Amino acid sequence: MKRRVGFVKFVISAVLSGAVMASTGALAQTATTATDVSAQSSMAAADPVPYLGWWFHGTVEVGGRAFLNNPQKGDQTATGPTLCGATGKSQCPGVKGQSLGGYYEYSDVKPGAFSNIDLAGGSKDGLYQYNIGGANIGYNDQSYYLDLSKAGEQYFNFGWDETPHIYSTSALTPFVVNGNALTLVPGAVGKTLSTTLSPFAQPMTIGIQRNTAFAHYRWTPNDAWDINADYSHMSRTGTQVGSTDFGTTPGQMQIPKPVNDTTQNYSVNGEYVGTSPWGKRILFKAGYTGSQYTDNYAAFTVQTPGTSGANVAGAIGSQISLWPSNQANGATATLAADLPWQSRYAGTVTYTMMTQNAAFIPAGVGIAFTPPPQSSLSGDINTLLSNNVVTTKITSDLTSKLSYRYYDFKNNTPELILTSAMAPCNLGGGTNCAPGVNTISMGYVKQNAAEELNWRPTQEWNFGAAYGYERYDWTRADVNATNENSGKIFADWKPSSWLTVRSSGYYAVRRYDNYNNLLYVGTFQWPANSGNMQYAQSYRQLMYDNRNTWKANLAADLVAIHNLTITPTVKYQDTNYGVDPNNQQGLQDSNGWAAGVDAVYVVNPSTSLMVGYMFEYNTQLLYGCAGATQEGLANPPCTPASITNDKSTINTVTGAVRYAAIPDKLDTELRYTAAHGSDNMELSVPPTGNPTTGGQFPVDKTWFQRLDATATYKFDKETVALLGWKGDAKAKLHYAWERNSDSNWANDPLAPFNTISGTGVLWMAWNNPNYNVHMIMASLAFGW
Repeated sequence: MKRRVGFVKFVISAVLSGAVMASTGALAQTATTATDVSAQSSMAAADPVPYLGWWFHGTVEVGGRAFLNNPQKGDQTATGPTLCGATGKSQCPGVKGQSLGGYYEYSDVKPGAFSNIDLAGGSKDGLYQYNIGGANIGYNDQSYYLDLSKAGEQYFNFGWDETPHIYSTSALTPFVVNGNALTLVPGAVGKTLSTTLSPFAQPMTIGIQRNTAFAHYRWTPNDAWDINADYSHMSRTGTQVGSTDFGTTPGQMQIPKPVNDTTQNYSVNGEYVGTSPWGKRILFKAGYTGSQYTDNYAAFTVQTPGTSGANVAGAIGSQISLWPSNQANGATATLAADLPWQSRYAGTVTYTMMTQNAAFIPAGVGIAFTPPPQSSLSGDINTLLSNNVVTTKITSDLTSKLSYRYYDFKNNTPELILTSAMAPCNLGGGTNCAPGVNTISMGYVKQNAAEELNWRPTQEWNFGAAYGYERYDWTRADVNATNENSGKIFADWKPSSWLTVRSSGYYAVRRYDNYNNLLYVGTFQWPANSGNMQYAQSYRQLMYDNRNTWKANLAADLVAIHNLTITPTVKYQDTNYGVDPNNQQGLQDSNGWAAGVDAVYVVNPSTSLMVGYMFEYNTQLLYGCAGATQEGLANPPCTPASITNDKSTINTVTGAVRYAAIPDKLDTELRYTAAHGSDNMELSVPPTGNPTTGGQFPVDKTWFQRLDATATYKFDKETVALLGWKGDAKAKLHYAWERNSDSNWANDPLAPFNTISGTGVLWMAWNNPNYNVHMIMASLAFGW
């Protein structure tokens, strides 16, 4: 975790010379503008204040931000009386709007006062220095840092970072989260249908708050040694979207899943630089790395709304396990050495041990089934990585790079043999129980070898060619091995200072040795297969399947006229998996291309323009088996086949204008970004063969737009001095508009229940990415 570099200012609200100025931060907190960088650089250049042999610099900023509209009006569809009339209400919960989940997804830029701070000081001889600061102080995405150093010897960094991850501000649920227990709101107990449960659904924000403390210490006692130690502690609290199945009444339900866990990462390493026995530079580095994940809730319980088999209304009907606590420990060693014959070797060996031995949690409370003889998973995975690179300068203009990488993912987790009595039926105690099932412990060995030649015959030309080989040896996977051979060529041309052209082409072929899910996985995982547990043997997983890949890239930098730079780019990729629609199903082809251009024009030192455009096109073709029995058959029929063709396009436009209205005093900047996406899914079934024009589903369209307008005014030093301040003062006014619109037919209408009459299926109606925010921000910054 690193502190956010863009903030070097402390925030204080501001009124100067009778004018209330508004500032950046809010929506634009996530991006520091060029104007901000210029302002910060000017303040940093202020003369240091002498005090007992020490210098001090600082910047403080205080401001306020406010919405100019009522942005909590998403495009969520209101639910109507045809679905909720039985309750006597014209509408169930989930009325239109009241959603800012997409806007607040990773930030807490909301109306109110805000502040940033950056302070620095050090000894005048340059030996000692400190930096301390904070950003968006008081909000859920605030961060702080402290840096201390003694030049050339000791360095210490400490930070605190808060990062939210909001999934929804408009979710609806009849459950209340109390620690790791979900209880029903009053009145919901005994309700068995979605239409009777939904009136008791209450609004809830679904999201996680992530708080991280991190520290780094570096000690360089002399030129030969460099020792580093790192530690971070991250805690997560909040909720995510989960689900459960109570059985028949009610059935499947989306629920808020509690989150309360911590992750600790720690490492220490030492590096030594010296001279090898053959008189050349050599570097050796060794270290230890560890990680520990602890879930403070091993499981959570859910109160039963209605009656389900052996469950009693109002009782604890489900107990759902969460991510198990686990840990990892690893050691690594690196050697880099200059060799004779103008060569250099760099190699790394890493060994990591990952374990997970949390106790098994029963799937339900009061649900009778035979537990397995093992009390825990005894998860044990060891990985070994060896990476080696030899670089040789064959001639003055020809360089070779030879590499070999070996990675062993060894899964020592015992495979558990579970009989039909140990595999729980549905929680309602029905008869549709699973047959005996065995767990699988997948592992693999991955090897990569490559050779690359780079030839620079002249200053204008650079050519290169590379060959690569990759092999996977799989355990408990659909195939026993895959082999891939690849080739790449590239060329750069720079005939003059005003033109640079870069190009590359890539082709790769991957083939499996034997594809047989039944042999390697299926018959072991489901030894008592009932004909409906194994997945279709005609299905080809794209991570193992045969594959041909083509890639091509072309880019250029062209200085068309003085101070005008144009950068066009073109990219193409086609990945073909060769699925035979007569007896196979899966992804057949995935391809796409993108083309765009950026142009930057520096009119003069006070004015610059930038505009860019990018078009992206992607398509995927999938074959499927319709209506044929697939499970448990080595050579199943696959006719008639369905064909799904998914096409998506994205158009992105960016633009920016920087203008110093008053040089060295008033800087303005205008930025705009717009991205429009369209996704069209077409489905057909032979014998017609071709997908129907327009498809059976509505086109999913997305629009994202953002506009930033910023003005920064630097006050005269004389004016500031009259107010009693010795230093710099700047005022900023920032307007930001951000809008996101998604017409996804699968999310609209966002009803908090299923529309199928007589069912107990209940959804949380949580996913609403639409928002429209206008915000004004003002601040005053002081620097010294």
